[in-house]
Amino acid sequence: GDQFGVDGMGVVYTRDSNSTFYNMVLRDNVAGFGVWFADGADTSRLTNVVWQRSVARNFGGSYIPESSSSQVLTDCVFESSYSPFGGAIDTGGTATPLFRRVIFRNNTARRG
Repeated sequence: GDQFGVDGMGVVYTRDSNSTFYNMVLRDNVAGFGVWFADGADTSRLTNVVWQRSVARNFGGSYIPESSSSQVLTDCVFESSYSPFGGAIDTGGTATPLFRRVIFRNNTARRG
């Protein structure tokens, strides 16, 4: 399969970025490994981002912070996401995401 998308690493992929994302809705997306994949030393800020009905076929559901990423998520919502491992979120490496006023609702996983 492809590196990104249905079989790959997310619909949104950030690496070593210091970007700002706000007022986004990511709905009905399917990826192999998390709909949003943050990698490397990514320090992006996500504000008022909503993930609805995300599906990751392998792990991660809506969001995967990996490596040494340290994104800040504020006023975000994870709703009705699914993956075999992680449900809405699956962290890896030494990632240290910061969650401020984040809502998790009706997310499911077989494990994790």
